[in-house]
Amino acid sequence: MNKSKTMRHFLKFMICLLISILLGIFLYCCVDNKYIIIKKNFLSSAIPIQRDSQILDDGKYVYLLDFEKYREEFPHLQDYKCKMISEPKQLCGRTKSSMTLILAIKSHPDSFDRRHALRQTWAQPQVIDNFHIKPTFLMATIENKTKMAMVEIEVSQYQDILQWDFTESHTNLSLKEYCFLEWMMYNCVVDFVFKGDDDEFVYPPAIVKYLKRTPDVTSYIHGNLRVHTEVLRGGKYKISHHLYSMNVLPTFVSGAGFIIPGILIPPLYRAATVLPVFPLDDVYFGFLAIKANVTLKHGHGFYCWGVRFDACKYQNALIIHSVIENDVNGMSPKTLLDVWGKVIKQKNCIEV
Repeated sequence: MNKSKTMRHFLKFMICLLISILLGIFLYCCVDNKYIIIKKNFLSSAIPIQRDSQILDDGKYVYLLDFEKYREEFPHLQDYKCKMISEPKQLCGRTKSSMTLILAIKSHPDSFDRRHALRQTWAQPQVIDNFHIKPTFLMATIENKTKMAMVEIEVSQYQDILQWDFTESHTNLSLKEYCFLEWMMYNCVVDFVFKGDDDEFVYPPAIVKYLKRTPDVTSYIHGNLRVHTEVLRGGKYKISHHLYSMNVLPTFVSGAGFIIPGILIPPLYRAATVLPVFPLDDVYFGFLAIKANVTLKHGHGFYCWGVRFDACKYQNALIIHSVIENDVNGMSPKTLLDVWGKVIKQKNCIEV
């Protein structure tokens, strides 16, 4: 009898121990000291998508976003459910002894030469002053099956492409913002994310210096601030009066390059689940920041336009869009390779 009782106690103890070990493994894998990552296949709908009309106030202007108008003009932006085709390996994760900085680079499937140049220059996995730099390319799809097959080979070779199944277009850049936030929310814990384009010069050592010397760096989104700019009714960036009747846009950071602290991903994603998706990606992010009550900070060194080449100036810049002053067309791969080679060889520059 005593033997049987002892055996039952032993079995209970072993079961409790096993449960404790499994719980410990779950907490170790899924809990960060700032927020929790919940895999979507663990909870199929952790945060439901419930987009609706919104009234936002930034302290100077009040913005009405009428969901029915957004659905009328851009139904695919409002209804799209993010579906991944590929995701990078070993991109995420944090440690107590080091920081992780993801370089999330918007790229078009057709831009093979740009990605090739970036992998030889600033989009390389590396460690800079205890920051683990991890690049990934954000991509959608195109109809050209031959080029998409080439992208598949690229995915297999480099394992650094995060791709969804929607079609590439200018308005669909907003889907890249939304889907990237969703992917980060459910799959990735990092300290910082740099969002940028594949046609510009970026200097990761300058980004690390900026992050280390900026007070309260995790409290803000950092970039080149565009304050209440005028709404354009024609051209590439046009917004119809029917969709958006105001003459000014919310303050936003230029989409050419900005930094998001990892701790701000959850509130931004929650905002994205209720706001209509605006058809201009950087403006969309401005609306998300208002809804999430996140402050945008203008940072020195975010040159989202052309700057005449000077190796020392480029070493102190986080991003530069072109070597031609006031040019907004971006750098060619050849120019980027040439500029990068000169910048990394330059010695004795004065830090600013």
